[in-house]
Amino acid sequence: MQSHLKLGLSRRHFLFAGAAAGGGMIIGWAPIAKAQTNNFSVLAPGAFIRIDRQNKVTIVSPAIEMGQGTYTALPMLVAEELDIDVESVAVDHAPPNDKLYGNRAINNEQIT
Repeated sequence: MQSHLKLGLSRRHFLFAGAAAGGGMIIGWAPIAKAQTNNFSVLAPGAFIRIDRQNKVTIVSPAIEMGQGTYTALPMLVAEELDIDVESVAVDHAPPNDKLYGNRAINNEQIT
């Protein structure tokens, strides 16, 4: 119970620092969020997922479906995480680009 006093950190200072950090993050992200929502045709937060204006989610898969069920399982997982209907999630093949879609476990090569 007294461990926070040994560090010289009071509850008031902890709350003040947390509020300052949270406020700084909100102020820092506000222009980015506004710029992204104003005029974009497709939101691509990473190389492997795209979301268009009609809330259609496209997963970009660097590996080919070879009977593992990944083209069924990936849309189900993404739909569950985004809390959307699984019919609005599609899987697309990634274009050949080892630098962007290469698997680090196998020498950055884009193979299945």
